[in-house]
Amino acid sequence: MKRILVIDDDLALLDMIHQWLLRADYETVTATSVSQGLEEYKKLPFDLVISDVFLPDRNGVSLLMEIHEIFPRAKVVMMSGGGGRIDYLKFASVLGAKKILQKPFERDFFLNTVQKAVH
Repeated sequence: MKRILVIDDDLALLDMIHQWLLRADYETVTATSVSQGLEEYKKLPFDLVISDVFLPDRNGVSLLMEIHEIFPRAKVVMMSGGGGRIDYLKFASVLGAKKILQKPFERDFFLNTVQKAVH
């Protein structure tokens, strides 16, 4: 069973994604901040990390860079609802995000993206 870490500070979205992944037979751990997510990742690396770009303690792109610094082969999917003048999803893609997701997204599209990213 593939292990996925999901990081987002939107608790309703985090719960929804968690349920989608559980129903699709993924083991899922959730976090609401970059620091909490990194703590979980360092305990036991995951097959995939899915993270929002805008988080309360740091930018998700810094999470991507830090994970790749420690675990260069880590697979990361970045997601964002937009905001700001910088296109952080394009930036994340250039920095090695396996896939990017623009919020809002449908369940089937999300799960298809996860399946492609994790394999």
